[in-house]
Amino acid sequence: AAGFEIETVEPPDTERPRQMVLFSHIGPTTLEDVSRMTTMADAGAAQCGGEYDGWETRILSADVEKASEVGG
Repeated sequence: AAGFEIETVEPPDTERPRQMVLFSHIGPTTLEDVSRMTTMADAGAAQCGGEYDGWETRILSADVEKASEVGG
């Protein structure tokens, strides 16, 4: 939904009392995009009775992506 891909859904267990959903988004982002996506994720988790615990990212410059594509 909203440009995100669900990577993993794990049921609750003895170490984690809530279901875990891991999702991703690939594409260029701005500070406004990150803020908007974080707000959406937080609201979505709250609607399902859960909590959003944050995000992590890998940042690539256009030069790195181009070199990676060319170098294969």
